[in-house]
Amino acid sequence: MFGLDSNEALNPFNPFLTMYTAITRRTESGRIVSAGEAVSREEALRMMTSMAARFSFDEKNRGSIETGKLGDFVVLDDHFLTCPPERLRTIRADMTIIGGRVVFERG
Repeated sequence: MFGLDSNEALNPFNPFLTMYTAITRRTESGRIVSAGEAVSREEALRMMTSMAARFSFDEKNRGSIETGKLGDFVVLDDHFLTCPPERLRTIRADMTIIGGRVVFERG
């Protein structure tokens, strides 16, 4: 079982850069590191959401969209599973919902 976090020292406030790196294994300079350890987009998304919730022992409340869990999620400006790989680095949230309430909406 593996999880990902946004590791502020590595890339402040950008979980999509973390997932891009896990998927492509490409560094900022363009070098590919440990290509055999690349994960699929689906795996990276699970690692950043449901697996991360398990690591913090909070999987009963968050990490996936299910009845009875907190209603926390984002609406993205592109489709994470099908956009070009380089686009993953720059995906942004158009809307953020926490506890079922809109707390951010890009104007």
